[in-house]
Amino acid sequence: TAEWQALEGQARDDGRRRALLEAERETAAELQRLVERRERLATAPSLEDEVTVQVEAARRALEAAQAAALAERSTWDRDRQEAETRRQALRQQYVELQEQRERFVQLGADGTCPTCARPLGESFRAVLDQLDAQVEQVEMDGKYFRSRVEQLQEEPDALRDLDARRRAAQGEVSALERRLERIRAAVTELKVVSLDGAAKAERHAQVTA
Repeated sequence: TAEWQALEGQARDDGRRRALLEAERETAAELQRLVERRERLATAPSLEDEVTVQVEAARRALEAAQAAALAERSTWDRDRQEAETRRQALRQQYVELQEQRERFVQLGADGTCPTCARPLGESFRAVLDQLDAQVEQVEMDGKYFRSRVEQLQEEPDALRDLDARRRAAQGEVSALERRLERIRAAVTELKVVSLDGAAKAERHAQVTA
């Protein structure tokens, strides 16, 4: 009976030992996985600092690109408005000059000057030539500003280039921000893995003992 009781106790101890060996193997495997994961995440804190600097630089570049594009667009809008305003003014001036010329021609050389109320006489031809010269100049200016308005209907190449730079800068900022978000998640995970690894190491030492 004593021998049987001793053997029974040894069997229980052997079963417990086997269970502990299995627990030790599982704990060791888990600890190894945590160690490997922690090694892969070890560079996350330094990467966070590096990418944070890159994000700040990219944001500054984006702000500069946005400011340059906005300034160029404002210049384009101002030029278009000025050209259209000047064109409208020249149209009005052309109409007024034509009306003035017609009235002047109707007065003839024997007529009276509408401005000074004196007979036109020999000055009729000179005044008419001056009016014709003014009409011609307004026509030339009108053609120029009409062409200028048509030219300014499309965005200038400089503005398109600046918009492209702005979009590229925006894309770079977005990509860096996403990367920084992933790195920060890795930093958080590193802290969790480190704590979990320390707990697993303690548990492994207990099971091994």
